Amino acid sequence: MDLKKHLKSRGITILNLSRETGIPRTTLEDIVNGKVDLKDCKYRTLKKISDYTEVPIDVIVEEDGVVYYPVEEKIRKINSNNVQGCCGVSKRADTGIYRADITYRHKSVSIGTYKTFEEAVIARKAAEKMVRYFEQY
Repeated sequence: MDLKKHLKSRGITILNLSRETGIPRTTLEDIVNGKVDLKDCKYRTLKKISDYTEVPIDVIVEEDGVVYYPVEEKIRKINSNNVQGCCGVSKRADTGIYRADITYRHKSVSIGTYKTFEEAVIARKAAEKMVRYFEQY
């Protein structure tokens, strides 16, 4: 999506967007002018833009008809030392069992232990959906 064109068509200036969302004007200028790749933006920044412009996040990060990040998942980079490929899923070296965790209200919560990586990922994704549900209320 061309965010610059969308803002112009709605009569939204970068200054107004900055004031209403609390996102620094320079950050918004970099995003709108394409100096920053939307895939590298923080989730909360995109969420604020999405809420103010009333455009879903998946539409904002869409490029050439391809959505790089599903709406259900937080947009964030996976830590470089994560060898599993999924945030919140780790493998115990001694037993080979996978463990799924999630952080909720600044506390780490164990979801459970699983025999396969796929089961742990499914559990983690389900927990993410539950956390987002509870954060709405």
